[in-house]
Amino acid sequence: MFDYRALNNALFEIAGRRYAGRPRKPDTYPAVLQADGDNPVLDDRLDHGRDALQAAGRRQEPTPCALPTEDQALKQAPDPVSPDGKLYDTARAIYDPRRMALFPDIQFSTGFEG
Repeated sequence: MFDYRALNNALFEIAGRRYAGRPRKPDTYPAVLQADGDNPVLDDRLDHGRDALQAAGRRQEPTPCALPTEDQALKQAPDPVSPDGKLYDTARAIYDPRRMALFPDIQFSTGFEG
């Protein structure tokens, strides 16, 4: 079984170390995964790369993470986070990996071809 929690922990650490505490540029959100024949099939569990998982053993409702947006209405709004907390303006919002998407744009690579 693939250790999705370890993957999520690594992505959380990277996002926090590199981007927390300041606005995060839109081009930093894609994550490129390269699988090989020894890895298990990756499926919809890749949502674990989108937002921070809750600690193991904690029983509570999942808290959805806010997603980055280039929505012009939100860019003009006084608050950089939408009223429902689901979207944020990447140019103005201070990035917090505990409540904002880690890497919501997951792309797959077949590897290098020569």
